[in-house]
Amino acid sequence: MSLAGLSDPEYTQTAGSVRLLLSYRPVDRELEQRLRPGARDVLRAINEAGRLSTGDAMRATRQSRPSALRHLRALEAEGLIEWVGQSAKDPRAYWKRRFE
Repeated sequence: MSLAGLSDPEYTQTAGSVRLLLSYRPVDRELEQRLRPGARDVLRAINEAGRLSTGDAMRATRQSRPSALRHLRALEAEGLIEWVGQSAKDPRAYWKRRFE
């Protein structure tokens, strides 16, 4: 898949099953090298869901709140995602992919 410019397969194993996720989206290898693994996980979760709250990002990537926020802010600084909300305490606020 990497030879075709696609993301690597993702495996998730539970006690009773194995889940294989194959993505058809092309991957920017230079960007992948710049991002930390946790930030890549957050970006993939946002790509899959379309938009995520901070709590959803934490649950999807199994990260602590400070870690998830650090990765979200790094992705925002790279210009890849943006925060949408009315105030810092907005319960309906979410992160979404920024498209140029």
